[in-house]
Order: sequence, then C-alpha cells, then structure tokens
Amino acid sequence: MVSERDLKNLKNKFENKESKASMLATGEEKPEKFGVLSITNDEVDSIMEKPEEPDNHLVNTGIYIFKPEIFDVLENLENDQNLLVDAVSHFAENDQATFELIEDYWIDIGDLRTLKKADRIKREFKITETEISDSAKVHESAEITGNAIIEDEAQIKPNTVIQGDVFIGEGTDIEPNTRIKNSTICRGSIIDAQSIKQSNIFQDNIIDSGVCIEDCILGEDSEIRSGTVIRESFIGARSFIDMNNSIRDMKFVPDARTDLSEISK
Repeated sequence: MVSERDLKNLKNKFENKESKASMLATGEEKPEKFGVLSITNDEVDSIMEKPEEPDNHLVNTGIYIFKPEIFDVLENLENDQNLLVDAVSHFAENDQATFELIEDYWIDIGDLRTLKKADRIKREFKITETEISDSAKVHESAEITGNAIIEDEAQIKPNTVIQGDVFIGEGTDIEPNTRIKNSTICRGSIIDAQSIKQSNIFQDNIIDSGVCIEDCILGEDSEIRSGTVIRESFIGARSFIDMNNSIRDMKFVPDARTDLSEISK
C-alpha cells in the first residue's frame, strides 16, 4: 500500500528525468527481506535481491514506472532471468534507472499484522475531517467526536457513537446504540454491535446486537450472532459465529461454522 502523493512524486521524477525506469524506495529495518539498492545521487547503480549481509537499508518497493523499452528488455532476458527486477537491473547497469524516496508510507502487506497496520495508517492519512455523503442518513442523536467518512446511502441510527478515525462504507447500516472507534466498516454491512474498536470489517458482514469486537479483521459475509466477544482474531469469509461465544487470538478459515460448544470460554 502506498500513498497517492508518493505515486505523484514518482511520476514527476520520471517525467523530469531521462531514465528508462524509476522506482519508489524506502528505508527498512530488515532490508535482507527485500531488494537492496546501491545508489549514486538519485540514480540506481544496482539491485541486490535479499542479500544475507546488506550494505544499507534502502530497499526497492516494487513500484515502478517504465518507458516502453521495458518490453524489449523483457523479451531478451536470458532463461535464468525471468523477473521484472532483472529488467530493472539492466537499466540500472546502463545508468537508466532512478528512484524516489517514500515520504508518506509504503506497507508490504504479507500477513494479518501488516494488514491491520495498513488500515490504521490509511485512516490516519485519509480521514482528516468528517465527510458525510449527501445521500447518507445520520440521526440527530448520533455523536461523532472524531473524524469520519460516511459514504453514500449509509445509515447511522439513533445514539450511535463514532470516535477517532472511522470509515463507514456505502450502504452500511449502523444500528442504534452502536459504538465504533478507530475502525473501517466496508460497504453493505449491517452492524448492531455493542462496540467495535480498532477493527477492519469487510463488506457484507452481519453483526448482531450485544457483540464486542476489538483489534480484529472480519472477512466478507461473516455473520456474528448476539452476545459474542471477539478480540485479536481473524474471521474468514462467510464464517458463522453462534451466540454468546468468547474468542481471542484465533483464526477461522473461510466457510467455518462455530457453535457455543466448540469454543466458548
């Protein structure tokens, strides 16, 4: 995940240079997991893929802009050179590759932890003031104390409390007395929860009354029945969680069905 501003900076750098390839780069604490750049000024001299002992922390994010010549280079790669980075290395060896440093954020989303981080950072950057669509309905008794984006046809019903940075997607229903803090609720969901905190609720979820969700990711089409408490967990697509369960630090695969006898604590 990368910001629009960083992409624009990359595009501007590319248009103002005579390079054949330009890429976004950033500093990483563990550069050995990435392609490490050797540079001179703003030019890339070489790329070393996942070196055991990197000589610096500047890494390639894998976000590029190319001139059309990239297709000719790809066609002429040797049999053991079949990666895009090999084509980029060709340009670098011929002094035709540049880089632009990330200013805002770049997150390599490879697991649930980084997905949560990406959601948090995206909200912090994108939600700087409250924006309510003209077609959304927000009840006069609803309380918004932070910043929120509320999209088309969403309904925020009586006595709802929205705190921190919150995104409410298109066509979502937030039922009365729900409390939402620092979370993303994607389109088409029906939320009747007691509270949702620091969580990412994907589209078309159904969450019944009296449910508490904290620091979780809920996949699309999940159905969470009333009285359930879920913390630090991932609930997969189209999962069903029955009434009055208590779930912590668990991962359910798609299509899982869980009743009280299985996981109640």
